[in-house]
Amino acid sequence: MSKQDQRVAEGGEAYQAGQNITINKGLSPDQMSEIMIAMASQLGTYFSKAEATAEQRINDLRNEILEEFSSSTSDAKSEAFLDPDYQFVVRGAQQSYARNGDEWLKKELVRLLSVRSNQESGSRKAMILNEAISVAGNLTRLRTH
Repeated sequence: MSKQDQRVAEGGEAYQAGQNITINKGLSPDQMSEIMIAMASQLGTYFSKAEATAEQRINDLRNEILEEFSSSTSDAKSEAFLDPDYQFVVRGAQQSYARNGDEWLKKELVRLLSVRSNQESGSRKAMILNEAISVAGNLTRLRTH
């Protein structure tokens, strides 16, 4: 073997071998492909679980709304469901609760939807309640855990 001499500036790298040398920096395209395929297969599982949770929450909220509107002590007006604006607000409430799942939020959304059902669409009160329902999903309570 012959004498090998190298000079490397600060921060540089030098490699020396008597035979072939392979230097790997990072993952190969094949390794990256394997990782991406494994992640993609897991994402489908996670998506299915999240979808099932969201669907369960939507059903829970729907049941609470139906109980509120069928209660003899409630002032909620079922005719509100004939109004497209009200339907839009209900859908937004379902999406908020599906994302959050907090019991307090569910009760607050049902209360707001009940009050909103008594307002004529386009009225100032209806618009304010629509906004309150929309924003409620972004509010959080202090949690002790």
